[in-house]
Amino acid sequence: MQHLSIASQRSWKRQFISDSFRRLAFGPGMSRHSTAWFDVVVEQCRGAEKEGYRSKLTPRVIKDGEVGFAGVDKGTVVAIKECKMATAGVNAAIEGLAKTARVANTRLLIREGDGVVATNSRDVLTQTINGSKFQFKAGGFFQINAGVTQILAAHVVECVRGYGGIVDTHCGVGLLSICIATQAEVGVRVVGTELDEDSVAFARTNARANGVGAICDFVACDAAESFKGVEFKGERVCVVADPPRAGLSKKYIRELLKFKPDRFVYVSCDVGTQARDSRALLEEGEYVVQEVTPFDMFPHTSHVESVAVFDRVQR
Repeated sequence: MQHLSIASQRSWKRQFISDSFRRLAFGPGMSRHSTAWFDVVVEQCRGAEKEGYRSKLTPRVIKDGEVGFAGVDKGTVVAIKECKMATAGVNAAIEGLAKTARVANTRLLIREGDGVVATNSRDVLTQTINGSKFQFKAGGFFQINAGVTQILAAHVVECVRGYGGIVDTHCGVGLLSICIATQAEVGVRVVGTELDEDSVAFARTNARANGVGAICDFVACDAAESFKGVEFKGERVCVVADPPRAGLSKKYIRELLKFKPDRFVYVSCDVGTQARDSRALLEEGEYVVQEVTPFDMFPHTSHVESVAVFDRVQR
């Protein structure tokens, strides 16, 4: 999308989200019980740096001394010496890594966190987000645009403000759980769930390091099992989900509807699956979507992150 100005890109992404929800969430065949027969409110797309934002690259070896990325036809690898989307630290590492690369088609890793660059997937890095420090493995998942991640995390914190019980599913190393906990009012309890046990271990360490270990509890389990045994007596409850691109499983949605949170905050890197899952939530009229906010996590590409907020219908 580099032929468009950054303002035009963000306008296009906002419209893309609006169109996706109309087509996939509110389209023909919606149940007569649904409360979703209205247009979704899509906020302005929020962003930060236009270039130099990517803290992770995975180039391939072409031959001795050359690395690159797949070409448009996917059959060739185009040599690069720098990537304008990458941070200065990641770009500085490209040349040195290329000199040591030998085996053609090998995929390499360059990952930066708080100014430290790693090329070994097992290395542990630290990234500061809104004053909190998060440790993670270089080869593991952590958002690659720190500037926009800070904006998104602050937005999620505002979305859950006023809720006493928070369940953060697909929590990874505790990014959203800990950002929420550090800004929480007295008495708030946060439960984070994640399938990957290494990530859960990092989440617990990160919570303690950021002074919120007492109010954060992290559990290793499948996302659909997140609500088993969770009780917040007398508290308004909010569930936050940040699933991978495939979105939410049907079982997860069934269990979420049984759990009946007062609010559901859905963070997504694929608006297609987000809108699809939204239809399942809205179908029987239990929830209404209040707003969807886009975040330009990947400028100069067609990808966009979005946060949808659903409130339970009071009867």
